[in-house]
Amino acid sequence: MRIALAIAVVALVGCHRHRDGTETFPLVPGLAIACFQPAIGTGYAVVDDRRELVVDRDHRVTVVGLAPDVSLASLAFEGLPIGACTRDGLGHDIAPIVTCTTPASPGRHLVRLLYTSAQFAVRTLHEVAVTADATAIATTLRSQYAIATPIWQRRASIVVYDGAPGLATPAREVARGEASLDGSVAILGAPARAVTARLVRVYEGAIHDATTPPSVVEGWAAESQDAVWVWLELETTLSHGPVFARVIEDGEVHEIDVTSEGRHDGARVLRLPLWIDRDLRGGRTRTARSTMVDHITMSLTNVGPVARDVWFEEPLRPHKVRKIEDAEALVTVVGTTAVRVKRRVEAGDADRAWFTIRYAD
Repeated sequence: MRIALAIAVVALVGCHRHRDGTETFPLVPGLAIACFQPAIGTGYAVVDDRRELVVDRDHRVTVVGLAPDVSLASLAFEGLPIGACTRDGLGHDIAPIVTCTTPASPGRHLVRLLYTSAQFAVRTLHEVAVTADATAIATTLRSQYAIATPIWQRRASIVVYDGAPGLATPAREVARGEASLDGSVAILGAPARAVTARLVRVYEGAIHDATTPPSVVEGWAAESQDAVWVWLELETTLSHGPVFARVIEDGEVHEIDVTSEGRHDGARVLRLPLWIDRDLRGGRTRTARSTMVDHITMSLTNVGPVARDVWFEEPLRPHKVRKIEDAEALVTVVGTTAVRVKRRVEAGDADRAWFTIRYAD
C-alpha cells in the first residue's frame, strides 16, 4: 500500500519536480482521492485529506469525517507527530472517530491524512457507436466512470486509474475531475472521441473452450460448428469494464452489451464479439493425416443480399513448429494461436478454402 500512497500523492497533490528529480509536495488544505481498478480483485482508493486538526491541552487530537472502513493500520499522518491511536465506531457503515496522542503543542495544526478505503467503488461503462456500410465506417467512443460519494459536504479532486500499483502492468490514469462529496454519484469521463475501427466477420469452425489452454493432443478442437460471428475491432486500449456497442450496419441497428470477460484485449487492438450473422453459414472438416498433421477444409455459404468479406480462422495446437502446406490461398498466421484465410463471398454464393498444418517438436 505504500506504493499506492506515493502514487496518489504524486498525481493529486500537485508536486513540484526539481531538476535533480526530487519532489516537494505543498501541504495546503484540500481533499484528493485516487481510485485504483485492478483487472483482478477488488478496487480501492487512496484518500489524501489535508486539513487543520486541533490538539487539546491533554495533547490529544480527534479526527472525524473519515471513510467508514478506514483502519488504523492504513492511516498515516504528515505534519503532526502521532503516538497511540484508538478508533471508535464499529463496522463499515459508521463513520469512525479516531483519537490519537501527540507530543505537539496545543492549538491548530495543518495535517495530511493518508489512508486506503474500499468505499469509493468505481463503476465503468464504455459506449461505442458505429455507423457502417459497404464503403465506410465511422466510430466514436466514450468512457464514463461513476463513483458513489459519501456525505462529507466537501469538494474533492478525483483521479481514476486502470490497474493498481505493484502489478506487472503500471497503473494508467483514465479520468480526472472535481466532484462534490454530498451523497450523489460523481461522473468522470472525457468527451467522445473518434477511433479507427473495423467490422470483421470471422468463421472459427473449431469448437473449443476459450478458457482452456490449447492442447497438443490430437483430438483437441476436433469438433466443428457453423456460426459466423461479427466482431468489432478498435485500434485503442480501454480500461477494464463492460462495453455497450450500438452498431448501425447497412441501416440495421444492433445493440450489444459486451461483458468485461467477453472482451479480447490486445496490445493495440480491442476485439468485441457482437452478433452471429444469420445470412452466413460455415462448414469445417479436420482430417488427421497423422498425429502431427491436420488437413483443414472450410466452406462458407452466403444466403444474404450483400457480399461479405469473411475470415476463416483455425486455432493452432501449441507445438514448437507449425508449418502451413498445400494452401489453396494465402494463409495468414495470427501470432502463435491461429491461422486465417480471407474470403469474399458474393450474395447467394458459396466458397471454400483448404490447407494443411504440419506440427513438430
